Amino acid sequence: MLAALCLLGAAALCAAPAAAAEATFRMGGVGFRLPLPAGYCLPRGLQVDIAQLVAAGDNGNVTHLTLFPCDAPLDGAGLSSQKDYILIKTPKPALIIPMGREELLKGLGEAFENPAFTQALNSGQLLEDASKGVGEVLGSKVDLSGDVAPRGKDDVCAYLGGTMAVAAPAQGRSYTLAVGTCVTAIGGRMMAIYWYGPDEGPASVARLLVRAKDLARTITSRPEP
Repeated sequence: MLAALCLLGAAALCAAPAAAAEATFRMGGVGFRLPLPAGYCLPRGLQVDIAQLVAAGDNGNVTHLTLFPCDAPLDGAGLSSQKDYILIKTPKPALIIPMGREELLKGLGEAFENPAFTQALNSGQLLEDASKGVGEVLGSKVDLSGDVAPRGKDDVCAYLGGTMAVAAPAQGRSYTLAVGTCVTAIGGRMMAIYWYGPDEGPASVARLLVRAKDLARTITSRPEP
C-alpha cells in the first residue's frame, strides 16, 4: 500500500524527515552551529557577492555569517538597500583569544559605565571608519551616521542598539536602519550578533535586541581539529 502511495506522488509519506536548516562557521579552532532563524536563509546568487562586499568593508572585524530573509531580492539593485539581515562578527584582536562569557560580560558592563566608552561611541569615529572601509570597497563615497549606544547587559549578552543612517550619493540612495546587537561569548570565543531591520521607532530596536539574544541562545559549539 505504501509503495502504491509513493508511485502516486505522496512523497511526503515516503521520504525520511528533513533535517532542520542550519548554518555553521569556525573560529579559532572552535566550530559553531545554529539553526537558521525562521524566514532567514544563507546567501545565494548575487546575495553572496553583496555579503562579501559588506564583509570586506569592515576592517575591524571578521564576518563569520550573513543571513538574509529567504524572500529577499536576488538582484543587485534590490539588495543594495536591503533593510533586514543578520551578521555574526568577531573583532579581529579577539579571534583566537579564549574568553568566557561571564568574564566578557563583566568587562563590557564596566566599559558601558565608563564615560570614555560612551564618548568614543558618540564621537562618530567608529562610523567614520566604517564609512571609509565600505567606500573603499565600493569605489564610491558612503556616509554612515547614527546613535547606536549601550543598552545594558544580562547573563547572555551585552547589548548595543540604535539607528543608523546610510547615504550613498553616487547611487542616489539613502535609508535608515534599526540595529540590535548582542555581544557574547560561546565556546570560549567572543562574537557579536547584529540584527538589522527597518527603522520603525524605539520598539523596533527593542525587538531586534530580543531577536539577537534569542539567536545567541541557539548557537552551539565544539572544539575542532
